[in-house]
Amino acid sequence: MIVYVKFFLNQELNKIKKKGMFNYLIIKNNCISNLVRKCPHLEGLSLGECVHVGDASVVEIATYRSDIKQLDLCNCKKISDASIRSMAGICSKLEFLNLKGTNLTDSGLITLSDSSFIKKIDELNLSFLPISEFVLINQQASALIIKTD
Repeated sequence: MIVYVKFFLNQELNKIKKKGMFNYLIIKNNCISNLVRKCPHLEGLSLGECVHVGDASVVEIATYRSDIKQLDLCNCKKISDASIRSMAGICSKLEFLNLKGTNLTDSGLITLSDSSFIKKIDELNLSFLPISEFVLINQQASALIIKTD
């Protein structure tokens, strides 16, 4: 069940499993902090196009919802390598991660490839990243080569 609501009552926060906030331009890090602290059953979060969401939000998600399964950060320009460092070794149940159009660099991809959760991810979107032309991810399992445009 994905919940697409702008306003909801505080007493219902503990029932939310997935929250879609795609293109909510006013969403900021403090809102995400409150959400992840008050939604103990949150399994998925879609923050695509939220221009004010940055690394601080991912730190909060990794700290308070380390069991999150789906995270969409598509075109969140304030997401950088620091986000990957905060998730590495913590978010062990992550199955879906969308980093399309973020500011992840080669360094972040190396951290990602060395992290424990990379082997569990079923779907990973790394398109339109400011990385070098060819980046090797996950040298130990099946090698995945990403070509950027």
